[in-house]
Amino acid sequence: MIDKFGKGKEYKITSTSGFKKIDEAIIEVFKRLRFIPAIRDGKPQESWKEFEVKLPINQNEIQEIEPVK
Repeated sequence: MIDKFGKGKEYKITSTSGFKKIDEAIIEVFKRLRFIPAIRDGKPQESWKEFEVKLPINQNEIQEIEPVK
């Protein structure tokens, strides 16, 4: 959820990376970002926006991270 000021208000992961630490890190990055809020009738509004995050990770790095259980 993006609030009317462009700040993230609520975060959901709809498709896990399979690794809890990676999913948590992605949310932490999004908490620091600012967005352009949706506009309705000329006024900023809260709205949901979906983002796809693709991570190039090599196999050796994956072995060091615990999978989501």
